[in-house]
Amino acid sequence: MRGTRAAYGLACLVACSSAPETRARPEPRAPVSRPVEPADLPGTAFRSDEELARPSEAHAPSRFETRRIGGERSEGRRFHGAPVDLDLKGADLQNVFRLLADVGHVNIVVDGDVAGTITLRLRRVPWDQALDVIARAKGLFVERDGNVIFVRAHAPGGARGGGALSSPSDG
Repeated sequence: MRGTRAAYGLACLVACSSAPETRARPEPRAPVSRPVEPADLPGTAFRSDEELARPSEAHAPSRFETRRIGGERSEGRRFHGAPVDLDLKGADLQNVFRLLADVGHVNIVVDGDVAGTITLRLRRVPWDQALDVIARAKGLFVERDGNVIFVRAHAPGGARGGGALSSPSDG
């Protein structure tokens, strides 16, 4: 019985391998080549560095040029401090200003009238901008004199503050 099964299995293998194909294989096709139009290059692609450096009045910015998005700040103030991440909930203002003094390596003097708490979340913001934002949010007056920053609840003249860092020479 054992030999019969082996012979039968061998006969099936031989029959299957020698049977003609019933289905014709399709002929391989060559890929169809279509003409490709070259992409348009921006007008600045072949300009020299000198031409790019010169401003031209008739030149409209293309979508490939670097340009500033948004208007300039009305105050003209730029922030240059080290970026910080602040996530504070109900933090005492005095302690927040101490933290910013430590991060900015400056001296901050906070008036005794400055009190309250603040909740904020700032990510990758220069520390001096964070100081300005906190002062504006709380209506505080900030004045810079060298590397000393004064934070007061009221301006020296008695008017409410706006928060922007100013120095005595600014007027």
